[in-house]
Amino acid sequence: MRDCLQKLWRQQPRASEQLKALILKYFDELDDVTIAERLDTPWPTCSAEAAAPWKKLEVCLRRSLEMTEAAGPT
Repeated sequence: MRDCLQKLWRQQPRASEQLKALILKYFDELDDVTIAERLDTPWPTCSAEAAAPWKKLEVCLRRSLEMTEAAGPT
């Protein structure tokens, strides 16, 4: 997971606010209002920003799992 987040951060520098919102919401378990305060963003935007990178993260995680499965048991 961490590798995928770092990869997305490097590849999508304009999406950094979205990734910050995602991390604060799902890993730090903060509510949208608190995230909005931390990111200095209107609170309705925070939910959308946290949801936006999920698809890209999902693709990265699937690829990682496929590579792990293809490598076989360790």
